[in-house]
Amino acid sequence: MRLHITEQKIIKELKKVWRNYRQENKSTPWTIAIKKALVLLGHNSFYQVYASLEEGLGADWSEWLYDLCWGKEKGDNWEDFEGLRLIVEIEWLNYENSILEDFQKLTV
Repeated sequence: MRLHITEQKIIKELKKVWRNYRQENKSTPWTIAIKKALVLLGHNSFYQVYASLEEGLGADWSEWLYDLCWGKEKGDNWEDFEGLRLIVEIEWLNYENSILEDFQKLTV
């Protein structure tokens, strides 16, 4: 199975994050680095990016439902919203319920 070009770009960016943070043992720097990479890639792909504004990621809009998502919009009004192109949930806790809660959000 061949990956879509966007999937290939996401993998490439996440590999860069891994190379730069593989020695880091705290989740916060990893989370911010992953989000920054996906914000930049989303903007380069002409999407509006929803993510935490407090983390200085450069997102267009605050976090909405998910940790990060890319939206396709035609304009500045909510009526111009066409849908989501990427949804991201980042979970570092190794507890079944934590993982299932995030997974449940992704299945909506």
